[in-house]
Amino acid sequence: MGGISFASLKIYPTLRDLFRVPFGLIGATLPGLSFFLGVLCGKNNCVFQQADCRESEKTETIFSLTNPCIYGNRSATVRVKDLSPNVGSNPNHLANLNGTLFFVATGSSGREIYKSDGTAAGTILIKDINPGGNSNPGDVSVYNNIILFYADNGIDGEELWRTDGTSAGTVMIKNINKYQGSRASYFNGTMAILNNIAYFIADDGLNGGELWRTDGTEAGTYLVKDINPTGSIGTYDVLVMNNMLYFLADDGTHGTELWRSDGTAAGTSLVKDLQQEGGVIAGSWMVVANNMLFMSLSVNGDGELYKSDGTAAGTVRVKNINTSGGSGPRRLTKVGNQVFFTAYEPVHGSELWKSDGTASGTVLVKDLTPNGSSDL
Repeated sequence: MGGISFASLKIYPTLRDLFRVPFGLIGATLPGLSFFLGVLCGKNNCVFQQADCRESEKTETIFSLTNPCIYGNRSATVRVKDLSPNVGSNPNHLANLNGTLFFVATGSSGREIYKSDGTAAGTILIKDINPGGNSNPGDVSVYNNIILFYADNGIDGEELWRTDGTSAGTVMIKNINKYQGSRASYFNGTMAILNNIAYFIADDGLNGGELWRTDGTEAGTYLVKDINPTGSIGTYDVLVMNNMLYFLADDGTHGTELWRSDGTAAGTSLVKDLQQEGGVIAGSWMVVANNMLFMSLSVNGDGELYKSDGTAAGTVRVKNINTSGGSGPRRLTKVGNQVFFTAYEPVHGSELWKSDGTASGTVLVKDLTPNGSSDL
């Protein structure tokens, strides 16, 4: 897939399908097209998310937040394959494994996992995991030379699966929750890989949602630590920074706070109790940039941008953007050593901001809609 990007596009008035676009094309607005999500092969450091790309009836230019993104054109953007004629296959969870695109789409067998080499003939269903129904794969993640994901076979609920791209090689790793399925994390959509082990939040039906690990085998899939003995830690993302795992968790005592782990029970601990009573109110936005973890957190009622270097002293608010009630940062996206995000303050409304992790370096990029809020 060198030199090719893939995107899930919505073409009005039809629904979404899988498209192939020119090398480096990220975040495009073309007449009658709306880009939603994608995966780029061979190009990094470009912003690509649903909020960045909007339908345009007036231009064939590409909207990008970063210079490295290469402009393309409408004629070079083509549908790879129409998996659901007249309906739209709504592809998502795109992942690149050794030049093969893995993704989830709705076809004649329901919502299942597919792969593509960029051609119609090479875009195929890997396996009908739930015959007669939808397996609804999610959290599609590249791990070594396989893909890890959650799927529901219609019997065991949403459990952890793996695939090597073949039907025979697509199997459930472990039935973690024998009662109703173990999937417990729904935000980031990928698993965290640290020292050749994949980490994720799962619910085994006994301990609630907790931190788990897998090496792709049944024996190597187990609970790291029961952080909250009386319930669930919550359904948040797990990210990797400086050879450690970071995630938000509720231990039943401090409320939801920032935790870290080296992948062992002994090495899993609270980073800092930011809010002494009740814990923080966490958004789903967390990202690592410039050796810092950026988070959208509401502490004592004010939602603002926070950062952490993994220590209690280094876990602080970056800037009080809205001094009258919280700016509610959303859509945190790494671009080089900075983080781009949307935030609200009374003067400009909801607009695009960026931060290098310092108060002085946290600034409004541009007031895209003077006298109002941009649709971001």
